[in-house]
Amino acid sequence: MKKLIVLFSLALLVITSGQSYGEETEKKNRRPVSASIFTSEWFSSSNAWWEISDEGFHSALGKYVYTRSRLEYENTDSNITMIGGQLNLDKRLSFKIAYGSGDIDDGTVIDHDWLTVPVDSTSNLKISESREKGTGDTAVFDIGGSLLLSQPDASYRLNLYAGYFYYEDNIRITNGVQTYADNTYCLGPPDYDGYCLPSAGFIINGLNSTYDFQWEYLKIGIDGGINISNLAFNGGLYFLSLLDYRGDAYWNLRSITFTHQSDEGHGLEANVSASYDFYKF
Repeated sequence: MKKLIVLFSLALLVITSGQSYGEETEKKNRRPVSASIFTSEWFSSSNAWWEISDEGFHSALGKYVYTRSRLEYENTDSNITMIGGQLNLDKRLSFKIAYGSGDIDDGTVIDHDWLTVPVDSTSNLKISESREKGTGDTAVFDIGGSLLLSQPDASYRLNLYAGYFYYEDNIRITNGVQTYADNTYCLGPPDYDGYCLPSAGFIINGLNSTYDFQWEYLKIGIDGGINISNLAFNGGLYFLSLLDYRGDAYWNLRSITFTHQSDEGHGLEANVSASYDFYKF
């Protein structure tokens, strides 16, 4: 987090330095400082999954085994209400900040488990599947600065953009139902150690687990648009740097907590849009 803030500050310093570009020729036309507030509606839809595996000697079976588990999060959709503000320092330089939140009402969580027993030539035997309801909330924080590279009175706009973006999903997992079970390797009491499963249709009472996703990254790129009468075309291309991910879990039926973490990833973001102004003044 600290690294992102430092680099974001440096990026803004570069943008501020660039303000001197064409400064002498624009002094007489420079507009005063202005500010505005805005609100918008986003729709966020996501499908994600993570997988873990383990291996070791199964004392009850007397065999070496491999286990694999995958948790899928489907249709964790949310309508996000954004509110923010923009500060225009002159015709070229502006800063924007926005925050938004929304609810996740009807997501689905699917838990899969597989077992491999090499000595029995058993490979990736699916032993369990359950489905749960995923609800919760979403939050977004977006802050950045833009430097206009094109002429202020040109028919097109080309901007240099640098910013910081944060996104989180906080998911509560409830209403679990066992949908598949294979107890080929279940020894039963007193040797039960996790492979004896309830039959399909079994309701998982008391399930109230949580999993919280967090993404944050530095965003640098160019964007802009062109206006043709009442029609406008816009687009952007950005490089995502120092992308950090963290997932914090609490499995209430087992009293287990764990964390997934990944640092300093990277990626690309591109967007295009078109709009038509029916009432142009």
